[in-house]
Amino acid sequence: MSKYLITGTTTPEFASAMLSKPQNRFDVAKPFFDQVGVEIIEIFYTSGSAPNMFMICSGDSDAKVEALTNITYATGTYRDLSWSRIYSAQEYKEMFEYGHKIMDGYVSALAASEG
Repeated sequence: MSKYLITGTTTPEFASAMLSKPQNRFDVAKPFFDQVGVEIIEIFYTSGSAPNMFMICSGDSDAKVEALTNITYATGTYRDLSWSRIYSAQEYKEMFEYGHKIMDGYVSALAASEG
C-alpha cells in the first residue's frame, strides 16, 4: 500500500459548517474513504493560513486518491487541494540505493553523441 499526503485550505463554508455543527472530520470522512478503498491514517489542522489541513492516508491506487481529492474539492469546503505520494525514510533510502546501483550504467545523451 502506498502512503499519501493530501493538503488543502479550509474555506469559509468549512468554518460555517463546523460552527453550526462541530464534528470530528476524521469520523465524517472515514466511511466515504473506506468505501473507495483508501484508509485515512490521520487528519491534522494547523493555525497557519494555507495550507491548514494535512491528511495522511494509504491506498493501492493514485487514481482513487485523485478521485477523492476532486470529490472533496467539489464540496466547496476546501480549496487548493493537492496530494503527493509520501515515503518513509527507509523507503526513500531504498530508492536512492536503487539509483546508486544503476548510475554506473547511465550514459547521458551528450556523452552518447560524442562517442
